[in-house]
Amino acid sequence: MEDFRSKATEVDGRFGRAERELAAQAVLVPPGADETRLESFVEKGGYMVTTGQQPGLLGGPLYNIYKALTAARLAGVLEERLGKPVIPLFWVSSEDHDWDEANHTEIIGADNKLHRIELEKLHSEANPAIHRIQIGSAAQYRIDEFIQLLPDTDFSSEYIKLILGSFGPKKTLADGFHFLLQELLGRFGIFFTDAAHPRVKA
Repeated sequence: MEDFRSKATEVDGRFGRAERELAAQAVLVPPGADETRLESFVEKGGYMVTTGQQPGLLGGPLYNIYKALTAARLAGVLEERLGKPVIPLFWVSSEDHDWDEANHTEIIGADNKLHRIELEKLHSEANPAIHRIQIGSAAQYRIDEFIQLLPDTDFSSEYIKLILGSFGPKKTLADGFHFLLQELLGRFGIFFTDAAHPRVKA
């Protein structure tokens, strides 16, 4: 805990109200999250616990969820110990250029076998940032393939609706990833920012 207190003191020395206001302008508040938490972060000299990942098809590896939930848990503990607002923040690294890492996911299907779902190259540029690559209508086949592999459970219908709403043909892989995660995690008080956000790039 002393390491966290030391880091909090360091942050206070480098970031005043003005800096926290600028940081807050780059934060995206998801549905279900309490926007007043962000206001308290600015007003009361709060902190952020940050984590993140490059976008991944259909949410990417499961550890993306684990990382976000761990940040939320740590933020709650630190807020109690430090006596100041601490918000968990997930950084969507949409400026990443590694399409081969982002374009696929793996799932254990209803047949109890491991399946890889992968998008073909959908762009003509040599190496564009992920946030610039639209999924396109051709990707719908892969989304349908993923849905067919899902086991039938009490949650299947809701999850399929979420997947279809996240990864439409006119969305980028980064859009879909961000939308899916915020819908899943906003209720846990997790906030988001994006590497392509104008405030981040300013």
